[in-house]
Amino acid sequence: MVFSSERATGGAAGVVLDGYSGALGCPGVLLSRCGEPGTTLAGVLAQINGDQGIEYALMAGYKEPGFQDRVKAAGEARAKALAKLKSKPPVDPAVLAERAARAAEREAAQAAKREAARLAKLEAEAKAVEAELQAAIERERAEEEARAAAPPPPPPPLTDEERKAIRDAKYAARKARRK
Repeated sequence: MVFSSERATGGAAGVVLDGYSGALGCPGVLLSRCGEPGTTLAGVLAQINGDQGIEYALMAGYKEPGFQDRVKAAGEARAKALAKLKSKPPVDPAVLAERAARAAEREAAQAAKREAARLAKLEAEAKAVEAELQAAIERERAEEEARAAAPPPPPPPLTDEERKAIRDAKYAARKARRK
């Protein structure tokens, strides 16, 4: 069904049909009347039902909220939120003191837990350092035992001067034996 506009009177009586006769499923007698420009929906329905007094309410179309509507809705929401905050009962001082005591307890427990964790970490680090020191001592002892058990290293190779001195000594000893 296609609607063109609303007349000044508004409502169902003001809706005008564009020339589309099959829009309402009009009976054959009224087909020519439904398609005429200017025919209102209420008039067509009254003719179809034989003026039996049945009212057909048309659903209003969606109306996009304007700026003023949005401002009004925001103001109402703000007022509602303020009313909700104002309606809160004041907090009893005894309840506040109890909350503060529980918070202090919780903070003390957390501080003790942190201190215990710190001490455990320090102990673990001390044990690790001690184990590393023991391992280093064991390595030193094993290296020293290995050095003691190993044969002495071979003498370093002789230099040219030392070889010449040995050769000269042999030559001199041979010469001395001949005499």
